[in-house]
This record gives sequence, C-alpha cells and structure tokens, in this order.
Amino acid sequence: MDKLKSSLYGILSIALCAALYCIPCPAQTLLRQLPQHPFIDYGKNRIVYPGDSARMERLYNKLDSLMVFGQGDISVLHIGGSHVQADVFSNRMRMNLATLGPGNGAERGVLFPYRMARTNGPGSYRIAYTGQWETRKNVGREDGCALGLTGYIATTDDPLASLSVKLNKDIAGFWQFNTLRIVGSCTDSAFVPQLTVEGEHVGGEYLPSEECYIYHLPAYTDSVHIEFQGLKKESVTFRLSALIPENDLTGITYHSVGVNGAAVPSWLRCGNFEKELNLVKPDLVIFGIGINDANVPYGQFDTTAFKNNYNDLIERIERVSPGCALLFITNNDCCYRVSHRSRIPNKNGPLVEKAFFSIAREHGGAVWNMFDIMGGLGSMSLWQKAGLARPDKVHFTPEGYELLGDMLYNAIVLDYLYK
Repeated sequence: MDKLKSSLYGILSIALCAALYCIPCPAQTLLRQLPQHPFIDYGKNRIVYPGDSARMERLYNKLDSLMVFGQGDISVLHIGGSHVQADVFSNRMRMNLATLGPGNGAERGVLFPYRMARTNGPGSYRIAYTGQWETRKNVGREDGCALGLTGYIATTDDPLASLSVKLNKDIAGFWQFNTLRIVGSCTDSAFVPQLTVEGEHVGGEYLPSEECYIYHLPAYTDSVHIEFQGLKKESVTFRLSALIPENDLTGITYHSVGVNGAAVPSWLRCGNFEKELNLVKPDLVIFGIGINDANVPYGQFDTTAFKNNYNDLIERIERVSPGCALLFITNNDCCYRVSHRSRIPNKNGPLVEKAFFSIAREHGGAVWNMFDIMGGLGSMSLWQKAGLARPDKVHFTPEGYELLGDMLYNAIVLDYLYK
C-alpha cells in the first residue's frame, strides 16, 4: 500500500477515473481478467527489484502526471527477437496501455514493411509496396553499419518503388497521425520521397542530423502513400530504416522492434541504433532479448559474455535516454533441439534468469520473471498442451502471447499502484 499512500497523483488519477465512469475498485478496473491454468504461478506475476527502484519511480511519476492532468508523454521501447517481431505480445501491451486512462492513445509507434523481407510482421497495420527492394537484418553476416532502430533495412533504386501505409487494419480510426518521419537517406542529397494523403501532395524536408524525412500533414489520418520517382537518376539509391507516425496527443507510445533470431550481439552491430533511438527517446525500455543467446547446448552458454553484451547495449541506450526505466523479461522456458526429432528442456533458462537479476541489480533495473511465472523448467510442455505454445516449444500461440501481454500489463499496473 506504500505506493497509494505516497503518491497523491496516483490516488487522484484512480479517483478521477472512478468518478467519471462510476467504477467501484481501482485494481479491478485497470487489470485484465486472466484465464486460470494450474501450471502458471500467478502469485509470482509481479515486478521484482534486485537493487534500486529509482528508475521505475521516475517513470511512475511521469505516469502520475499523465493520468491526472493529461500532461506529458511516455515512450516505451520493447526490443527483442521473434517474440517481439510478431508483435502479438507487444501489441497486447500497446493496446492495454493505450486504454489505461482516458485520452491515453498517443502514437502507434515505429513501423517497418516486414513483407519486403519475406517474413512475418505485425498484423495490426499494413504496408503494401511496389518495386524492387533489397532487405537486410541484424542477424546476417553483412556489414551492419547502416542498420538502426528496427534491426532491418530496405534499399531500392527502382523509380517504380512505392509504399502504402495503413495504420488501422482491424480497429478503424484508433491510431491517427499528422506527422510522418521516414527514417533513412538517399545517395542524392536533394531527393525527397513524394507523399500523398487522399490524393493530395504533402511536401517534406530532409533532416540531415537525424537522417530522416519529415512531413507535416494538413489533418489527422491513418493512411498515406509514398513514391520514389526521383530514383530514376543513375546510381541513386534510397535506404529505408523505419517509418514513425506521430501526432500532437498526449499518452503512452509503445514502440516494438524485434528481429527473428536476434541475440544481444545482433543489436550491438546496428551502427545507427543510437542515432535513430534519439527519434523515440524511451522513458522505459523492455528487454526481451536472450532466448537466442541461450539456444546452445547446456554448458556452452557464456554468462559473462551475455552480461557484458547487455552492459554494452544498456550503455548505448543510456547515452540517448539517461536514467530511463529498464525492465528485463527473463527467457521463457523452452526446448533445445538436439536432432530433427528430439527436443529437450533447455537447462540454460535458469542461468539466463540469474544473469538478468545480476544485470538488473547492477543497473537499477526491474525484472519480470517470465521463467518462474510460467512454472519453471519443463513448463513449456504444459503451455503447449493447453494450446498456449507452439509444437516447437519455443514460441507461443497468439493466445499465449496475448496472455503474456495481459500478465505483464497487470504486473506493471499493480507495481504502479501498490509498490
């Protein structure tokens, strides 16, 4: 109860919501109802602080101001591998936080046209494209200097290339923007992609210091069309790293960036990561990287290298957003594939769990112990039998990812209210 006693803003925010909507109980109102499974340890669904909690306290103070007075914005960055690229887990978090309080929609967050890379991507928005594009990602062996915030990059020299962005695929009108940043550059410094909204041309300008093109739209929209006709000049190439739709509203923006197969070193090889991170300046970073680092035979997982790599990544984030809140998600229980037909429980899970607690203690971060919450070593089989995990016993089904998103959201809200 210390949080409710010490945070006047927190009390006022809940009281305001209750008064406006005749809501009887703060926790019951804000929390998501969870399906009950006997193998899940719901009692462990909480945020844990191995060391100092000052980082999260600063975040919660910003949340107080946003909830009570509608002042300020909160930027969240969720970074990881395939669990994040699919954007089911992270989108569940996004939608939960967007409805945390009245008027809390803010911005959708960073986008990338994953279909160009012939891979899966978020199903909540759509980016159609034409023309010839080449893509790279941070798990490849090529030079990663040009890679940035999304871990992907697309390049084209095709004058027929275009992008059509639709932010609301299933929920009509929920996300809107009146500014668009196209993160990237062109070998022709005078080139600016042509953007239209409902057939009307919108001029843009290139910001060299940020390596992005910015467009201020005449009204809110959820759809734009982008063409690259100027590329018809000889030897002119355009590089696309991300699209960032923005607006003037206050609220919580949830950026999710994931690359299938990515480990911590994958993100360290993104040469433009810090520069592009400046465009979102996170108040909270949720780390979901580790499952691929630990995908090695038991006894070969290098705990020291894992922690050193994380220290390097955190240092880069600190240079952009000093003092931001850090939340580490331990690896889910999973199986290690020893042959085409044989999979065994990955005993590296407890080692990664211990490493995350050590990293969090050193940097003043928080931990959401998904490994323990799931039920510990061997629990993934139970999740799979319940339809919450895939047969590979590494990934979850959409229902499983949505459950994780609801559980993490509940843990954060309870920590905010009662810590």
